[in-house]
Order: sequence, then C-alpha cells, then structure tokens
Amino acid sequence: EIWLPSPMEYFRERIDRLAADLGVNFAVDDFGVGQASLDRLASLTITQIKIDRAILGHPLAREELRLVVHVAEQALREPGAASARSIVMEGVEPDAAVSLAEIYETGIRFVQGYIVGEMASTQLRPLEPDQRVRIASLVARR
Repeated sequence: EIWLPSPMEYFRERIDRLAADLGVNFAVDDFGVGQASLDRLASLTITQIKIDRAILGHPLAREELRLVVHVAEQALREPGAASARSIVMEGVEPDAAVSLAEIYETGIRFVQGYIVGEMASTQLRPLEPDQRVRIASLVARR
C-alpha cells in the first residue's frame, strides 16, 4: 500500500522546490488570522512574516508578538532554513493599543502603517532621514 504525503507536507516540499529552482522567496501574509498558524510559520521555508494588525487588539498581543519572533528565530536553526526571516507588523497607527516602542521591544524591526508616513511597498526599504528621526523618537518613548 502506498501512502501519499499529507497535503501540508506536499505543499511544504513544493514551495521548497520552487524556491530552490526559481530563486524566489515566500512570505506569510496576515499572520494571526485565517490559516496562518504557528505550525505553518515554523514548518514552511519562508523569508518574511507579515503579522496582521488584528493581533494588536488582542489582550495578549505583546506575548503573541514575542512568540512569533521566537518561532521565526527557532526556525532559522532548522536544516535548510532561509538565511533571514524578517517580521513586518502591519497596520501600525499612532493610537494603536500596542505602541511602536512595545513592538520594537518584542524584536520586530519592520512596520507598515500610517505611523510610517509612507506608502507600503513590496520591498523592505529604509525610510527617508526625516522619517527615521520621527520614528526613532516614537520608539524611544517608553
């Protein structure tokens, strides 16, 4: 009797093969809602994790963010792991329940949202110098 791989195993192997053959990277978008689970985060070969803004309203948001950072760091220790896993917090606004300083304390270094003052991009990119100063001052506020 021949056992087929599980759908998740097939999917993981398929994106690993595509990444290697085509030289592309994969990201998990909207982590924290729908099918984007910690299991998927830990088991897939991805290079970017975009955390959905919905997490920021959860009472345990800070702990959840730290857990995502920890799982992403742990996955890098696995054989065949990507060289980096950037984590992007989506939907960061000046009046968010979790401040920019608190997000930074969790280990997340990339944010997307009105607080940045620039349009979102498909590429991670540095801010303009004046925006960097403004964002740094928000992170420094505790």
